[in-house]
Amino acid sequence: MARISTVNGIKIVSVDSFNPTEYATVNNDVFCPETLSKAFQNITAWSEFYQQVQVILGERLACLYGYTISKSSNCIQLSALFRKQIADWSENPDKVSLSKEDQQVLDFGCAVARHNGNIANVVYNSIAKRFSEKEMIVLITFAAQLIALNVFHNVVETEIDEALSPYVPSVWKTSL
Repeated sequence: MARISTVNGIKIVSVDSFNPTEYATVNNDVFCPETLSKAFQNITAWSEFYQQVQVILGERLACLYGYTISKSSNCIQLSALFRKQIADWSENPDKVSLSKEDQQVLDFGCAVARHNGNIANVVYNSIAKRFSEKEMIVLITFAAQLIALNVFHNVVETEIDEALSPYVPSVWKTSL
């Protein structure tokens, strides 16, 4: 059961929609409404950065980057959300094929999430040589915003949406 199920009388739910522009409402339940506190709005600002990350990395790698960050943050809800998108492309989320460069991006996201941003120079430099400083700032800010949202979901124990249940990574299925 969720620790916090409503904020200001509005139900907090996990969403099964992947489109950030449709992120605000699902079945008349509100996840990220403008009426919530500024703090909650800041936590959910990841979707704005996600759109920029898609421009930088492309849609597929941006999704895999978000999935890696969420999985490394131990967040069931957002891991399932990203896995659903990967599966919707007819890819197996557990067996994606990646180039060396794409794997370096995912390794970077994983390291940021697992080590609270304290990552080895070799991990940082492997992608910093490919992206501009502005692009690196976007990638880092997206990771930080997504980690904040992952932490929020983990703390309040947001219940997984039924539509996302099939996409929960197998490592967590026994805990549902």
